Amino acid sequence: MAKIDSGYDGYGSISKEQATKFSLKIYKTYENSYNYSTSGHKMKNLSETQTIIQFQNNFNIPIIFRVSDVNRERILIGVTFLYKTRAWLNFEENILKLIWNNKVHTQKLFI
Repeated sequence: MAKIDSGYDGYGSISKEQATKFSLKIYKTYENSYNYSTSGHKMKNLSETQTIIQFQNNFNIPIIFRVSDVNRERILIGVTFLYKTRAWLNFEENILKLIWNNKVHTQKLFI
């Protein structure tokens, strides 16, 4: 399960532990690069990877993750991903709507 972080300016962030667990291939490494979560937590970017997020009903979206040094098992979905997928968050009904390749997908939010 991933967390949506509307304060995280990027596609997504994944912990090194999670990237290893999912056997994600690293294609770019960083020396001194940092991001901050909405809580102000400083996250060191170690590398970058790309994968496909698979939703229900065979709805798949490619995403770029920055692999961070966060010790928790964490996956964050950032603002860039929400923008690119023209995301619509309905907190009244706990629904996330995404549009990708002219297809619309609705997903239940767990808040």
